[in-house]
Amino acid sequence: MSDIMKPMPFAQLMDWALSEHDAEGTVFGVKKSASYEPGSGIDLFGGRIEAPFGPAAGPNTQLAQNLVAGYYAGARFFELKTVQVMDGAEMTACIPKPCIAPGDVCYNCEWSTELTCEDALGEYVKGWFAAKLLGREWGLGADDGFIFNMSVGYDLEGIQSPKVDGFIEGMKDASNTPAWEECRAWALANLDRFEHVDAAFVESISPQVSTSMTVSTMHGCPAEQIEAIVRYLLVEKGLDTCVKVNPTLMGYDFVRERLDSLGYGALSMERTNFEKDLQWDDAEAMFRRLIEVAKGEGRQFGIKVCNTLPVNVTYNELPSDQMYMSGVALFPLAIAVVHRIAKTFEGNIHISFSAGADENNIAELYQAGVWPVTLATALLRPSGYDRFAKMAENVGLVTGSGKRHVDVEAVAALDESCVAGDRYRRPEHAQGKRSLPAELPFLDCLACRACMTVCPNRANVVIEVPGFKRKQIVHVDGMCNECGNCAVFCPYEGRPYRNKPTIFWSVEDMDASENDGFCRLPDGTFRVRLSGDTEVYDVDDAACGLVDEFRSVVIAVRDRYGYLLGPSAER
Repeated sequence: MSDIMKPMPFAQLMDWALSEHDAEGTVFGVKKSASYEPGSGIDLFGGRIEAPFGPAAGPNTQLAQNLVAGYYAGARFFELKTVQVMDGAEMTACIPKPCIAPGDVCYNCEWSTELTCEDALGEYVKGWFAAKLLGREWGLGADDGFIFNMSVGYDLEGIQSPKVDGFIEGMKDASNTPAWEECRAWALANLDRFEHVDAAFVESISPQVSTSMTVSTMHGCPAEQIEAIVRYLLVEKGLDTCVKVNPTLMGYDFVRERLDSLGYGALSMERTNFEKDLQWDDAEAMFRRLIEVAKGEGRQFGIKVCNTLPVNVTYNELPSDQMYMSGVALFPLAIAVVHRIAKTFEGNIHISFSAGADENNIAELYQAGVWPVTLATALLRPSGYDRFAKMAENVGLVTGSGKRHVDVEAVAALDESCVAGDRYRRPEHAQGKRSLPAELPFLDCLACRACMTVCPNRANVVIEVPGFKRKQIVHVDGMCNECGNCAVFCPYEGRPYRNKPTIFWSVEDMDASENDGFCRLPDGTFRVRLSGDTEVYDVDDAACGLVDEFRSVVIAVRDRYGYLLGPSAER
C-alpha cells in the first residue's frame, strides 16, 4: 500500500462534511459535538478560544479533515503539525512504518508533517475556512471562537529558509494563497447548500489563519539556538511564541526514579540524551530573557510542557532503534516540569500542557492555570475525537480576560497526587492486544468502529450496504499514511488499512498499492482488484462478473457515499 497522503480538494472536503452530517448526524465519523454559549471564551494570543483544549501537533492536526473533525467535536485550540525544511517525500522516507504504537505506554517514531510545506499550508487554510463555514451553519459557537497555532522546527536556518518562511507568512495572511481562493470560490458558488451562510459572511472570514507559534526543537538542541529561534519569531515575525521543553529538563536520575516508582522500570533510556539536552540553569536564564524580549515587542512568550521522552526500542515495539514515549506515563514527568517552572517564576509565566492529558484531568489542569491543554495519545485511543465533548462538559463555561497566572499550590498538589495513587501507575498486568483469534474479514466484520475512531486521518469509514445485516468498513487510501494505529485496536488478527476494501482516488494510487479495492474511472466504470486480480466492471450490469457482495459495496459507495471516491467524483 502507498503511505503517501493526498490532500483532498476543498469541494470534496465540504461535500463530505455536509453530506455526512445531513445523512448521519456525524462529521468524519465524529458522533458527539460540543457547542458553546455566545460570549463564552477566554483571550489568548490576540484571539479567543471558547474551550481551553484541542489536538496537539501530531497526527491529528496534519490534514484538513482532522481539523474539521476536532472542531465539530468541541476542540477550540489547534496546535498544528510541525513544519520544517525537510518535508514531503523526503520526510516520509525517513519515517519507518508503522510509526505509532499506543499500548499500555504510547510510543511513536514520527515527527514533523509528511506533507510539503506548501501542502501543509493548504490543509491548514482549508481546515480554517471549513470550520468557519460549518461553525456558522450549525451554530457550534462564535465565528472567532477558535485559534490555530503554528508549529515549526527545528533550527533557525531551516525556519528562515524560503520554504518555511513562505509557510509562516502564508499563515499570517492567506489571502493571496491558492488554497484561500479555492475555499472562497467554492463557498461563494455553493451558498445554496447553506441556510446560515451568505456571501457577506464568506467575504468576512479573516485570512489571518495564525499569529502564534509553538517552537519544536530536536532533543539536544543547544540553548543558544533555541533562544535565537524564539527571538527571531517574537521580533522579526511578530508572533506570540511558546517553546516546547522536554522532560529531560528534570535530569536522568529524577526521571528514572519517578518512572520506576510508577511501574515503568522496563523503559530503557540513555543518560546521554539528558546530558545533551537543555539544562535547567540555561533554561531558567533563557526564559527570563525571553519574557523581557516579548514584553518589549508587545507579544506573549510562554512554555509548552512538554515534548516526548526518547526511549530505546527493546521489545520490537516499532521498527526503529529509538522511539518517543507519550501518554499517561508522560504525565508525572511533565507535571514535575510544570511544578518546577511555576515555582521558580512564582506562577507568573504562561504554561501550556500536553502529556497524558484527557477528559479526566482537563479540569484540574485548567483550574491550576495550565492551559491551553492539547491531546495526542488520548485521541489515538477508542472514542478518539468524541472525548472533546466530555472535556467541554468537565471544564464547564470558560470566561475571562486571558490574564495568565499559574496556581503554584494547585500544580504542587497535582505533582504530589500523580505519584501517590494508581491513576498514572502502569497496570500490573499489561492489557492484551487482541480479543478474537480470527483473521480480520474483508467484508462483514463486527464493525465495532474501533478502527474508525482511532484513525487520526479518518481513513476508515463505516457505511451501510443493502443486503448486509451489519455495517461495513471501507478504507480510503489517499487519507492513510500507514501509521498502524487502527491495527493496534482492531479486535481481529489483521490490519484494517491493509485488509479492508480500499477506495483509491486514482489508477496510479491503485497501482502503488497491493490492497484489494476499487477506483472509479472517468467513464463511470470501476477498476476492481480482488485476490490480486484486476478487472474493469460496469457495476450496473448484474452479469458483469463481479462478485455480488462486493458489487453491492461498490454501488453503495457510488450512490450513497460519492464523496469517498475522490476529486474525480466530486458532486
